[in-house]
Amino acid sequence: MLFRQLFRLMILVSLLIGLLSTSIYGVIHEFDDESFGRYSTSPLKQNQKGISPTVRINLTETLLWNLTGHTNEVWEVSFDPSDQILASASSDNLIKLWDVKTGQLVRNLTGHADSVLTIDFHPEGDRLASGSFDKSVLLWNVTTGQVIANLTGHMFAVWSVAFSPDGELLASGSNDNMIKLWNMSNNQLIHNLTGHTEGVLAVAFSPDGQTLASGSYDNSIKLWNVTTGGLLRDLLNHSDDVMCLDFSADGQTLASGSRDQLINLWEVNTGNLIGYTNKTGALVRTLTFNPDGQTLASGSYDNMIKIWDTKEGYLEGNLTGHTAGILGLDFDSSGQILASSSTDRSVKIWNVTDIDSDEIPDWWERLYDLDPGNVGDKSEDPDEDDLDNILEFQFGTNPTDYDTDNDLIDDGYEYLSQLNGTLDDAADDLDGDGMPNYYEYVNGLLVGINDSGIDTDGDGMPNLYEYKYGLSASLDDDAGFDLDNDGMPNAYEYENNLRINIDDAGEDLDDDDLTNLEEYLIGT
Repeated sequence: MLFRQLFRLMILVSLLIGLLSTSIYGVIHEFDDESFGRYSTSPLKQNQKGISPTVRINLTETLLWNLTGHTNEVWEVSFDPSDQILASASSDNLIKLWDVKTGQLVRNLTGHADSVLTIDFHPEGDRLASGSFDKSVLLWNVTTGQVIANLTGHMFAVWSVAFSPDGELLASGSNDNMIKLWNMSNNQLIHNLTGHTEGVLAVAFSPDGQTLASGSYDNSIKLWNVTTGGLLRDLLNHSDDVMCLDFSADGQTLASGSRDQLINLWEVNTGNLIGYTNKTGALVRTLTFNPDGQTLASGSYDNMIKIWDTKEGYLEGNLTGHTAGILGLDFDSSGQILASSSTDRSVKIWNVTDIDSDEIPDWWERLYDLDPGNVGDKSEDPDEDDLDNILEFQFGTNPTDYDTDNDLIDDGYEYLSQLNGTLDDAADDLDGDGMPNYYEYVNGLLVGINDSGIDTDGDGMPNLYEYKYGLSASLDDDAGFDLDNDGMPNAYEYENNLRINIDDAGEDLDDDDLTNLEEYLIGT
């Protein structure tokens, strides 16, 4: 334990040095493909240390329901205002209504002649709107399952529908480049919003109902005045199709996801870009804010659901279980339950609660036999690797395993050194000093700073030299060893440019008619 504590002290010293210099730590903070940034400067952190967590999910605890029955990809899911019913829309031309509490199918809504691409519940919960590849927008009576209106006018597929918060308006976005605003008191068209040069994939109302956001194949986001139908501003930063949009609960932030694999956060009042991810590894098909306003869930074609902390700016974890791309996401009104849909034809309902408010989700605590109701266990360290449970969660490591990735480097050292605690990086060379991470770890060297030329153990031989010849950089007693058994100790051979691993005792390096060994013996 004392040896590890000395490691920690040395690493902390190296971190302080890094903050005051342009050392390797200037490179470390150019984070990987899943870091999250704010204020459109450079990416901040993903999990406090900028390293991707590989969070494992206990599906029996986290996954409440796996709803099957659709025979084709499921494009979207939507909770009703009571959180008792979940609707799902699929390319099998069906909308299914599910009982959230029991996971049972309530009914099928049939009426579309082609893939159902989008759905949204009216704020009162009595009606459901749907858009389809058949060009139509249908309004349904949720109780009877009957179509109560068919809103026609779009020329191509309808990719997105959204009710205004007061329920008086419905917006629909289509591949015909148009957004239509419908009056829900008489189901009549109020405005055609024109300006996009390609199909409209996403529409979303602000919480106050005054602004409508739209995203398009033309790579742009447009903000519209709902009352006048006038364009307020364009938000331009994505380099490919804008697939999805959602407003935060306070209406101050708009999140956008794109085929360019980026998630952007926008300040609605100014149109400024205030946050962004680096490329997530796959196109971002869907995203949704938690009602708490600081948690964002995103779904991509890498089969992963990512949970982001937008306030602190890091990736909290990944929900895994779908076997194909994620197409739809929706939080219930409590923010404790998340629904997802996928190309794999399934709908899943997840528990994403944190009962004890200890910043560790309950599913993670259950996974490792922690108590979801005990806030005090966030500071416990079951595996004694100098990482408490909250840090293990953020780092993505196992709180009950001293070495999660089995690379013979303990998790605490990897955390402090900014190594990856879930990936065997023992053979990597983080600081590019010619010595692998594992050698530096076992010898008490600094993996984040080039210390190849330093003589840590004071034996007259620099660290890199000792590594190359299999010596210890932390033990000065190997200076007197004789690695090649040629009668000359290691330190002498190093100082005189002899070969430490080859018997060169009989050679005469300086051509003075004295062999190397003879010179050593007489002290020359």
